[in-house]
Amino acid sequence: MMGGRFEKGRWVEEPSGQASASVSGDDLTERLAVAKASFGRGLDDLLAVGRDLLTTEEGRKHIGRSMDQAGAEIMGTLEETARKATEYISGVLDQKRKE
Repeated sequence: MMGGRFEKGRWVEEPSGQASASVSGDDLTERLAVAKASFGRGLDDLLAVGRDLLTTEEGRKHIGRSMDQAGAEIMGTLEETARKATEYISGVLDQKRKE
């Protein structure tokens, strides 16, 4: 597996055993700036998708499908729980009848 470091704004790959042990303050400052910009772009993308989910017909349909799927999963879980509870109660009642 390859490791690496940022060098003058570019990623330089190194074998994982030779990853840079000493990093200068300038390198860290540059890496922090790159990470901050990347995080900002990711946050902007996430907010844009959220806006599209709420303000477009396609987005609202996607939310509706997701809610339908979640509702079906919840109903399946409730039905399974009811089935197991019924089996348990039947077992307890059978034990009581045998006594």
